Amino acid sequence: MNIFSKNDDAVPAFEGREFFNLPESKQLELLSENLVICRAEPKDKQRLVKMLQSIGEVPAMTGDGINDAPALQQASIGVAMGISGTDVAKEAADMILVDDNFSSIVDAVQEGRCIYVNIQVKSHECSRAMDSNKIHQYLVSPVCKYRLSLTF
Repeated sequence: MNIFSKNDDAVPAFEGREFFNLPESKQLELLSENLVICRAEPKDKQRLVKMLQSIGEVPAMTGDGINDAPALQQASIGVAMGISGTDVAKEAADMILVDDNFSSIVDAVQEGRCIYVNIQVKSHECSRAMDSNKIHQYLVSPVCKYRLSLTF
């Protein structure tokens, strides 16, 4: 997913309570870099989402329980577990991992990036084709003595 570069030898990892015991200035400093936060309590997940959004990030959050639902809904992308997840978590999430396998997130992100690029390319091609038709109409019309329509 290109979250970590090859130069990231030692990525800091924190448990949720360990991370939130740090001073807020240190937390914000760490959030501006690559890090891993695991085993976070549901309330900590919500705090983390708010902090990430406050610094302009687009957070994704995973969860499986009823108590994770607020953080899943608050995150830009909420990901619920399909097998072990509760119905409440699934309702709050934007995406459900049917197989509870985190590598599925990587596959979904890669597929999403391909779709995004394809949409960009196709819309650009369509725009260029429409523009070239308009230009062609304005160049050829006077030569062929066609009347120009003022609307398209």
